[in-house]
Amino acid sequence: MALGLQLRWQVLAGLLLCVCVGRWAEAGKVLVVPTEGSHWLSMREAVRELHTRGHQAVVVAPEVKLHIKEEDFFTTKTYAVPYTQDEFDSFVKTYREVSLGEILASGSVWLFRGDFVMDYPRPIMPNMVFIGGINCANRKPLSQISGVVAGNLNTERKQKFQRG
Repeated sequence: MALGLQLRWQVLAGLLLCVCVGRWAEAGKVLVVPTEGSHWLSMREAVRELHTRGHQAVVVAPEVKLHIKEEDFFTTKTYAVPYTQDEFDSFVKTYREVSLGEILASGSVWLFRGDFVMDYPRPIMPNMVFIGGINCANRKPLSQISGVVAGNLNTERKQKFQRG
């Protein structure tokens, strides 16, 4: 109980410090240490937005990488890893040759990335873990055809509701 109260006071003190100092604080340099894969694909858009707002970003990545490429809106610093790009590419190729059935049959824990509000209801087993995350990628706008179809569906629903 005492530890919980102590942590609450520390959090409140930290928030108070941020509120008091916030108007004088200025961010300008951001250090980004991403993981390879979908996390970087989402994070890249956030780094791009920080760059457009005047921040300088430095991305620290391994020498051998799949998705993290040098771009003009951040500086890349690399560190050595104990395998070569060829070894990494052959591992990825072997991994993608495995069938989906083989992967699902051997999975002891399933990680779901989704929004429980937006997704449809589904049964949950004890080995399923929901993981969160944001997707900062810019979405394509809906086509005019999608808007017409949605408008027609809404009109049909209104007519059925009015009929009783």
